[in-house]
Amino acid sequence: MFRYASFSCSLLLLLIACSCSQGNPGGALEAASSQQSVPAVQSTPDLKPEQFPSALPADGVQPWEGQDTDGFVVPADRAASSINVNTDFTPGVERFLDSGDAADNLEATRLNGNDGNATSYAMYRVSMGTQQPGIVSVDANLLSGKGYYVGLSNYGTGRWDWQGPFIDNHVRLQAVTDSSGDLTSALGNTFVSVLCPAGSSADVVGIGVNQYDPVSVTAPATPLGLTDTPVPGGLELNWSPVLDPDLAGYAIYHSAKSFSNPQAVGVQRVAYLEGSARHLLTGLTGNTFVAIASVDFSGNESLPTPPVQAAPLPGSSPLQLMSSAPSGLLNDTISLSASGAASYDWDLDGDGVFEIQNDNSGSQAALTTATGIIRPRVVGRDSAGNHTALGGISLIISGNSRPVASANAIPATGDVPLDLTLTGIAEDAEDSPAQLSYAWDLDADGIYDDDTDLTEIPLTYTVPGLYNVKFRVTDSQGAWDVDTISVLATGDDPGNITPAATFSYEMINTVAPFNVYFDASASSDEDGEIVLYEWDWNSDGIYEDVGELPGVVHTFPVRGQHFINMRVTDNQGGRTNAITKALNLPGPWPSQYGDLGNNGLSPFDGPLDDNSRWSVTLGSACGTGTAITPNGTIYIGTNDGKLHALRPEDGSEKWFHDSGESGVPGSPVLTASGNIIFCNGAGNIELISPQGDLLKSRAEPGFLLIAQVLPDESILAASTNGILFHLNQDLDTIWTATVPGSITKLPAVAKSGRIFVTDISGALTAIDPDGSQAWQQQRAAQFFSSPTLTDNGVLLVGGDSASVTALNQAGDELWSYATEGQFIDSLIASYFGVAVAFTDDLGYLYLLDAQNGAEIRKVRPSTINTIIGPVFAPDGNMYFANQDNELFCVNVQGLTLWSADLPGTSLSSPAIGADGTLYAGDTTGDFHAFGTPLP
Repeated sequence: MFRYASFSCSLLLLLIACSCSQGNPGGALEAASSQQSVPAVQSTPDLKPEQFPSALPADGVQPWEGQDTDGFVVPADRAASSINVNTDFTPGVERFLDSGDAADNLEATRLNGNDGNATSYAMYRVSMGTQQPGIVSVDANLLSGKGYYVGLSNYGTGRWDWQGPFIDNHVRLQAVTDSSGDLTSALGNTFVSVLCPAGSSADVVGIGVNQYDPVSVTAPATPLGLTDTPVPGGLELNWSPVLDPDLAGYAIYHSAKSFSNPQAVGVQRVAYLEGSARHLLTGLTGNTFVAIASVDFSGNESLPTPPVQAAPLPGSSPLQLMSSAPSGLLNDTISLSASGAASYDWDLDGDGVFEIQNDNSGSQAALTTATGIIRPRVVGRDSAGNHTALGGISLIISGNSRPVASANAIPATGDVPLDLTLTGIAEDAEDSPAQLSYAWDLDADGIYDDDTDLTEIPLTYTVPGLYNVKFRVTDSQGAWDVDTISVLATGDDPGNITPAATFSYEMINTVAPFNVYFDASASSDEDGEIVLYEWDWNSDGIYEDVGELPGVVHTFPVRGQHFINMRVTDNQGGRTNAITKALNLPGPWPSQYGDLGNNGLSPFDGPLDDNSRWSVTLGSACGTGTAITPNGTIYIGTNDGKLHALRPEDGSEKWFHDSGESGVPGSPVLTASGNIIFCNGAGNIELISPQGDLLKSRAEPGFLLIAQVLPDESILAASTNGILFHLNQDLDTIWTATVPGSITKLPAVAKSGRIFVTDISGALTAIDPDGSQAWQQQRAAQFFSSPTLTDNGVLLVGGDSASVTALNQAGDELWSYATEGQFIDSLIASYFGVAVAFTDDLGYLYLLDAQNGAEIRKVRPSTINTIIGPVFAPDGNMYFANQDNELFCVNVQGLTLWSADLPGTSLSSPAIGADGTLYAGDTTGDFHAFGTPLP
C-alpha cells in the first residue's frame, strides 16, 4: 500500500519551522516573474536549493516529432487534462530525463532522496509551439520528508527557477505572467522538474501546462461567499467557485493584521494557486485575516475579497491518507484508507461533492469511472463531529494500458572500439507488434536518435565511457514505456581533455556541529561534461559522498582545520581530476595560525597586488595575531589591553573590550559558540561574548599565551613560567603540565590530542591528552618558534641552531635541513603536507619537500630578517613581513609579486579573510586591509 503524507496541522507544524500556510512552506527560491510577491521561508541544511541543478538541458527534435514553419516542435494532442481541456498533460511516468533514485511506479514516477546527501529528480518536456506556459500544474503525493521542489526552465536567464518545498498533492504555479517571459527553448519546449531532496520521497503523478494568453487583459470575477471555520491549528476556507473558463486558480492571502491591499507589508501569500474552492490554511498560531482572489491563465488577478478573520482552535489532528496505487485503468479498484480521526467525509473523485458522510471505517474506494487526474479528498472529524483536518491525494486513471519495453546489449562491456548489438522486445495488451513504434536514445541525453525505429541495431562505440542506452516503445494511443541498459566501453581516449576541478563552500550555521554547503558547479570539462562529483571529507583517500550533482551538505561535529578532497569525472572515458582545500572551523581564521597544528594555511587565496583597501588606527601596537569570524568580523588585540572588533568592509570599530591591563596580548581565539578567548598580556585569561561583554575571567602569574581551543571546546593556555594549562569552558583547571623553560610560542595539537610544546630552554616536549608527559628532547639551545604539524601528522621544529627538523609523533627524526641563518621567531607553514615554507634571520625564504626535506627553492626577497610568517594561500602564494616595515607576497617560484610599506613593524603573521582580503597590524597601532577594491 502506498502511503501519502497527510496535511494535518500537527504534521505541518512538525515539517515547517515557521508560521506559514499549508501551501507556503517554501516561497519562491528563484521564482519566475510574477505579479505577486511570495514571501520566502528559512531554508534548512538538507533543503538547500543551491544543491539543485541550474543548467538547462539540451533540446532537440525527437524522430516522431514534426516542426512548423517557424521551427517549433508541433505540440502533441492534449489528453487526460489536469486543469481543463486546454491543459497539456504528461503522466508522471513519462519523464524526459531523471537523476538519482527515480523509478516507474505504474503511471507515476517514484522519487527517493535516499540518504543524507542524495537528491532525485524527474524532468518533463512539454511542447508549447509558439506559446509560453502560463500555469504549471503538478500532482505529486508526498510520501515522506519536508517536501518536494518544482523547477521551471527559464530560458530568459538560462537557469532553472526552483520553487518550494511543497507538501500538497496538487499545486498550480504561475509561470509567465507578461509578454517578457521566456520559459521555452528555441524549439518551443518548456521543461518542468520535480525534485526530492535528501530525506524526502514522493510519487509524481502528472504535470499539466496551460498556455499564457497575452491578449487577455480582463481579470476574472472576485470570489463570493468566503467563510473561515476554525479547526485545530488552522482555518478551513470555503467559497463559491468562479465560473470562468479561463480560471487558473485562487490566490490566498493572510496576515495577523487586517488588510485591504494584498501587497501590504506583513501580508503573506500561499506559494501556489488553489485549484478548488476549499483550502485548509494551517500552521497558524493566532487570530488571522484571510482574503482570496481569482487568477486566470494570463496572470490577471481579480480584486481580493473582503478579509474574514478567525483564530485556529488549539491542538492538532494527525490525519493520514493512503492509497493502494497511484494510478489505474477505468473502473479499477483503488483503495483509500484514512486514519487519525474519529470519522470521515469522502469526496471520492475530487469533484468537490463529499458523497460519503460520517464514515467510521476510514476505508473507501476511489471513483475510477472517468479517465484523467482525479483528486480524492477526505475531511476528518473528531468524536463530537467537529472538522479537524483536510487531506487529499492525486490519482491518474487511464483507458489504455501502457506497453512494456525490454532491452539488451551483447556484449555489454569491452574495450573500444566496442562492437555490439542492441535488441529490444515490446509487449502491449491492446496492440500487435506491427502497431507499435520504437526509438533508441544511444547517449542518454533524452533526445532519441533518427532512424532507430528498429528492434535490433548494430553499433560501435569508439570513445570510452558508460552509456545508459534507452529503448522506447510507443503504442497506437501514444502511451509509451522505456527500458534503460548500461553499456561500458573501456580503454583510454588520448584526445580526452582532463576536466578542471574546483569548489567553494558556505557555512550554514556557525556553531558546532557545523553544517557546510559545498558547491563544485564551477568545475568544468572543455571537451565534454562532468558526470560524477566525489567528496573525501577527511583527506584519507576514501571518497565518502558520490553523486551526479555538484552541491552537497556535510556536517563536521567539531572545530578544527579539515582538508577536503573533491574529485570530478568526465563523460568521455571517465578521466578524473581532484583538488584539495582547507576548511577552518569555526571561522576563516579562528586563531593565530589558523588551526590546531599551526599550519599557517588559509583556505582562501590572498590579494595579487598591493592595493590598500583601508587602514585604521587603534591607538596602541597591534599584538600577536588576528581571528576572523564566519561573518567576517575581525578581532585584534592591542598592547594597551584592548580587544577590538572591526567590520571587514571599512575597518570601523563594532566594539572594543578594555581589560584594564597592558602588555603584548595573545592572539584572540574563537570558540565554536562564537565567544572569544583573549589574554591581555598581564596574566588574565578572558572569555568575551560576540557583543564584547566579559563573561568570565581568570588570572595567572606570568605572561600567558592562549594557545588553542580544542575540539571539545576546552582551552589550552601557555605561560612564560613554563606551565601549560588545560582549562574547561568555565576557565577551571583540568590539569597543568610543566616544561623546562618559558613558553613563548603556541603549542601544536595533533588529531590524536597529543600536544607538542617548544620552550626557550630548547626542549621539545610531547604531552598526552591527560596531561602526562609522553617524551621530551633537548633539540636546540633555544626555541623562539611554534612547532607545526602537517596535515599528515609530521612534526616540524626550528630553533636557533640554523636547522629545521621533521619528526614523527613518537619523536623519531625523519629529516633535517640546514639553514643559512638562525631560525628565530618564525613560523613553519605546511602546504597540504606537500611542502613546507619558513624564513630565517638573514631574510631567506625556504621551500622544502615535506616528505624528505629536499630543497625545492631558496630565495632572499628581503635583506632584513623576517619577523614571522609566512602564511600560505591555496594558490601557493606566501605572505609575511620583515623588520623593515615591509609586507611581502612571494609565489612558489620565489618571485616577489608585490610588497607594501607599513608604518611600523608587524608582530604577527597576516591573516586572509573569506573574500581574499589580507589583514596585518603593526607596532604603530595601525591595522591594514589589502585586497581588490570593493564595488
